[in-house]
Amino acid sequence: MRALARRFRGDGRGARALRGSAFATFQFGTAQLLRLASNLILTRLLFPEAFGTMAIVNALITGLALFTDTGLRASIIQNARGDDPDFLNTAWTIQIIRGGLLWLVILACAAPVSQIYGAPELATILPVIGLGVFVAGFTPTAVHRAERHLRIGRLTAISLSVQLISIIVTIIAAYVLRSVWALVIGNLVNEILLLVARRLFLPDNRNRLRLEPEALRSIVTFGKFILLSTAAAFVISQGDRVILGLYISRAELGVYSVGFVLATVAVQLNNMLGGRILFPLYSMAPPNASASNRSAIFRAQRLVGLCALTITSALAFAGPALVDVLYDPRYALAGPIVTLQCLSVIPLLTLRSAQALLPAMGDSKRLLILQVSTAVLQTAILFAGIHVAGVAGAILAPGLAALGTWPLAISYCRKYVAFDPVAQFGLTCLGIVLCGAAVLLHAERIVALFP
Repeated sequence: MRALARRFRGDGRGARALRGSAFATFQFGTAQLLRLASNLILTRLLFPEAFGTMAIVNALITGLALFTDTGLRASIIQNARGDDPDFLNTAWTIQIIRGGLLWLVILACAAPVSQIYGAPELATILPVIGLGVFVAGFTPTAVHRAERHLRIGRLTAISLSVQLISIIVTIIAAYVLRSVWALVIGNLVNEILLLVARRLFLPDNRNRLRLEPEALRSIVTFGKFILLSTAAAFVISQGDRVILGLYISRAELGVYSVGFVLATVAVQLNNMLGGRILFPLYSMAPPNASASNRSAIFRAQRLVGLCALTITSALAFAGPALVDVLYDPRYALAGPIVTLQCLSVIPLLTLRSAQALLPAMGDSKRLLILQVSTAVLQTAILFAGIHVAGVAGAILAPGLAALGTWPLAISYCRKYVAFDPVAQFGLTCLGIVLCGAAVLLHAERIVALFP
């Protein structure tokens, strides 16, 4: 124990990575428990249609955010000037401008979107959610600097505190209003409190408006490919709900969303650790620089992948029983959705190391090629899958697309001497076998997902 404690102490890269991983994992686990607790309460206060409506709203807002992402966070973390006040203030100014433009776009799209989905309430919900996007544009660059240096303890405390308060507000609003507006209010409160808390409690959080030409050129040069690759990332991460919303009712989409959230817990953990730990590690210790760097990063990747795989396999077997115990009968179909979704996400857990590697190496062009290839393939599989296999086809599309673009990802990893066959081949096969067994065990219930 003393030896382990010594590894966590100090200001070295390894100690900061260990502390960062511990804080990030604690934040993720606590956040998921809070989210589950609030979900159990809210599903008893609100109808499934409310969650279906918010699934559409969140998918559209996330899509607009990704379609306009210029890679500011990645620029600050990987750029040599990531601690320069002029560079940081330029990034902050661009972020504010982007937030304002996003809000205007959301205002313009609200009415047409409400007509497309046959949901008149979206015309008033989207502008309010868009206000939260505008507020988030004022997030201080101190957040990204803390991530750059793997100092995320205070970020963890702020995020969890704000989440707890927002959940309490949402539950109270749901009890009073009994409508989707409770979720909208909770979302807006969360964004406002998060901004205030970061301003009050993060060091070096004072930004000012600034557009330094050199910093602007650097951000635009790096971000032009990030902009397109994150647009493709929207299709990858949100395409199923956007497209499914055109084929099934909002109540059915609400049930699908409950199952999706449970099944993708490990994906969220994987993405969070990849973005907050592996990405900075790739930047600080490039795998092509030395064998020791590769060894350290491979160990980190394998540990993250194994943890995510363990969680997903457990959920695949226990998902239907978990849904039956925690939710009322209206959400029974979410159980088999969890099991089948767990099988589909295995490639997303084990084959996505290039998504952290390429931006850390400053190779946003290859990241764009990989993301666009995945998005195009996934969209084609989604439409074909929905027509042939209904909801089940939509569930399996992301995993099949990740497998289809795996050879391209391997070639990019090899370029930077970062291909780890143990993590990719070994964990992928193990995960497919375990979750495949769970699918066979629950086959009778999974059949209900097919037309």
